[in-house]
Amino acid sequence: MSIPIVVKGNLGNDPELKFVKTSRGDTGLTTFSLAYKPRERKGDEWVEGDTMWFRVVIWGEKGESLVDTLRKGDQVLVQGSFKQTSFEGRDGEKKTALEISASDVALIPKSAPRKSAPKQDDVPW
Repeated sequence: MSIPIVVKGNLGNDPELKFVKTSRGDTGLTTFSLAYKPRERKGDEWVEGDTMWFRVVIWGEKGESLVDTLRKGDQVLVQGSFKQTSFEGRDGEKKTALEISASDVALIPKSAPRKSAPKQDDVPW
């Protein structure tokens, strides 16, 4: 079962692109990890919770374009469907992964530093 989700977080690694053979030919599959740190209000202050990690998967041209655009540490908004998957790790242990099959990924621009007002000596007239 998949659940619709929108998450704002930071990339844990540069996006990785590989091509997979499908019935429509070779299709791009882009993946990256996303760190989300929940915050909640406790009294008069905001408290950060534990970081949650998601594996993000996006197919096709949308994903292919992300490889040249996004870098580790970038803040993004991811929209898609969420599911929990189980797999066997290299150590033979059963593990669980939180995965988002993304339909859209948007880069959140970094805030530009505010410029201070010019000093009287800086004004050219």
